[in-house]
Amino acid sequence: MEVFLEMMGILAAYSSFVSLVSIALYVLMSLGLYTLAQRRGIAHAWLAWVPVGSLWILGAIADDYQLKVMGQVKNRRKVLLILWIVLFVLAILLVALAVGMAMGFALDPNITGSDAVSSILVVVVAYLALIVLAIVATVFQYICLYDLYASCDPSNKTLYLLLSIFVGGLSSIFVFICRNKDQGMYPPAPYGWQYQPQYQPQYQPQYQQPTYQPPQYQPPAERKPEE
Repeated sequence: MEVFLEMMGILAAYSSFVSLVSIALYVLMSLGLYTLAQRRGIAHAWLAWVPVGSLWILGAIADDYQLKVMGQVKNRRKVLLILWIVLFVLAILLVALAVGMAMGFALDPNITGSDAVSSILVVVVAYLALIVLAIVATVFQYICLYDLYASCDPSNKTLYLLLSIFVGGLSSIFVFICRNKDQGMYPPAPYGWQYQPQYQPQYQPQYQQPTYQPPQYQPPAERKPEE
């Protein structure tokens, strides 16, 4: 009994620690997205604090970067939001389908083996489709995250993305660090372009020193003889 209580205490402490870390990472991500959206004039920046709305803000920041720097019109905010909403709805339907199938097996002993196999096959196919959709949504989210890193700190965008992929919690920290940076929000200069100062001095002196010209030799005039 004492061992069981110790295990329960360890499990409760671990759950509390994981919950606190998750809340802290959520706050860092939301604050970073909110600050970026507010500074760059993205509408409804407060959506960064809403679990689903934060995906819209992330996609909007990526669209803003693509438009202002790359000159391309994208709708990543809409695609990202739709992908995750569809994924969430399918997950709920799959759970409901699995629970209903289990209850049907338990309440109806006359179900044949072929019917059971067919029902299980439907659940498996739905589960595989859900996994594929989850991978697509995650990849698209990392694409938007890459645009965010590129707009804030282009020199470290690849490093931030790789660390975010392999250690998921780091993405919240990186977004929070980049919240006040705009190093990548300037269009790249054309090839061979050199800086030319636009300032022209308004004062131009009116007086110009005359240049020295040596006198030209002129022969003396000839005298007429006196009469």
